[in-house]
Amino acid sequence: MTTSLCQPWRRALTHSAVLLGTLLLAACATTPPEPTLAMHSAEQAIAAADTSRVADTSSPELAEAREKLASARIAQAKARVVNDEIQTSTQTLALEMQRNAGVR
Repeated sequence: MTTSLCQPWRRALTHSAVLLGTLLLAACATTPPEPTLAMHSAEQAIAAADTSRVADTSSPELAEAREKLASARIAQAKARVVNDEIQTSTQTLALEMQRNAGVR
């Protein structure tokens, strides 16, 4: 008789643990804001330098700025892929936790 009284508490505790775990995983998987303002500013600065025909002495700096901007674009794309993979994994894990909680 004591086990039947404990059963609802165990079920509630299990559901609470699943919910807490899901919330923690979701909080970790949220997407940080993209540095769109900084990227846009860099693109504008490079475009302004191109249109104003900057002297040849500053060409190495302009080339370096272009390379850094290209690297930032690549890094941003890679971060999106990794973030998408993490979100998919988190969703899968949350579904598995819900499914396993219902089995007991």
